[in-house]
Amino acid sequence: MKQILAFLEALEVNNTREWFHGHQEEYAVIRKQVLALAQKLIDEISNFFELPYDMKPGNCIFRINRDTRFSKDKTPYKTNFGIEISQSGKRQGAPCFYLHIQPGNNSFIAGGLYMPESKVTEIIRA
Repeated sequence: MKQILAFLEALEVNNTREWFHGHQEEYAVIRKQVLALAQKLIDEISNFFELPYDMKPGNCIFRINRDTRFSKDKTPYKTNFGIEISQSGKRQGAPCFYLHIQPGNNSFIAGGLYMPESKVTEIIRA
């Protein structure tokens, strides 16, 4: 985890395409660690929470590239890793667990529903 946080701290200071491309090998090592963590979460969560049998860690990790099309902030990369383990295997509408890894005491774990269908939202609010 220390290597992951150190990489994200360095990325936060040097959030440019040039820096990132110069550190692709380091990113590949860090990404493998995040994938291993996602697999461990899948294994542990599946002991008490029904998950798709074919859930793959790569499908649970959010991309590091930011969508800057409509943002004033044009920094190209996120300075966190997000892992979502969802009951449906998709990123919205089903119960899920989320792990957010970010330097500076900004990491957290969450659980719940993200963007549920309106029928489900009505049931929750009733």
